[in-house]
Amino acid sequence: YFNYSSAGSFLMKLVGNRNDDGKVGSKQLTLAEATGKSMADANAESEMLAELKKFRKENMDSFCDLKSSLNRLENTMEELKQRTEGLDKRLTEVEDRVSAKEDSHIQHEKVLSYLLHREASLASKCDDMENRLRLLAFQLRKAQANRSVAKILRPQRK
Repeated sequence: YFNYSSAGSFLMKLVGNRNDDGKVGSKQLTLAEATGKSMADANAESEMLAELKKFRKENMDSFCDLKSSLNRLENTMEELKQRTEGLDKRLTEVEDRVSAKEDSHIQHEKVLSYLLHREASLASKCDDMENRLRLLAFQLRKAQANRSVAKILRPQRK
């Protein structure tokens, strides 16, 4: 199947308004003249048109595949963006919690330092009081012993 009218119009566009010497003039080739000149050219044009249609279909198929791939890539990029935003949010939360724990740790260290000094001071006071108590107990036993001796040495009255 060959469409002579489209081939003729194609040739008319190709040849245009040119004379044999190549200059623009009023002489135009008719369809009969254009197709009569060379049937081989018409067959070549037909083959070129068929190849162009085939190329266009392949090009459209490739374009559709490319568009589909681009859509998948855009979807993947959107998913990655959402995941990255989620991870950024989680990272911010973790950093805030770590900062709070570090602040709390500093306060705990200060309290621990105070309590250790206080414990050392109280232990020192406790040791001092224990030593004083031993000394008082020793003096009391000594005084009781002196009374016992004095009682024994005193003559008994009857």
